[in-house]
Amino acid sequence: MLQTLQIISLVVGIPSTAIVLLTSVCKPFRAWLFGRYRGQETDRCLLRDRITEIYYKHYQERRMRLYEYEDLEKLYMQYKKLKGNSFVDKIWNEVQTWTIDE
Repeated sequence: MLQTLQIISLVVGIPSTAIVLLTSVCKPFRAWLFGRYRGQETDRCLLRDRITEIYYKHYQERRMRLYEYEDLEKLYMQYKKLKGNSFVDKIWNEVQTWTIDE
């Protein structure tokens, strides 16, 4: 009986100790474990919102200034790094056909 309790204690204790050690020492593991990366969804939403705002601001004339285009490009690249969907790809591909003013 005592031997069984010792085995159970080891089976439960070793993984628990490993998790405590990882969460206290390793920040990326701690962030993953406690859901810090859920913030990426919020980041994607904010980027998508800003991209569509710029798009619809210039949609009628189909032209934009160079600095706005460069900003849009940076937003798009960040959105893709966060594994954004194809909706913004369609916007980006359409903007590529527009006139960009210096």
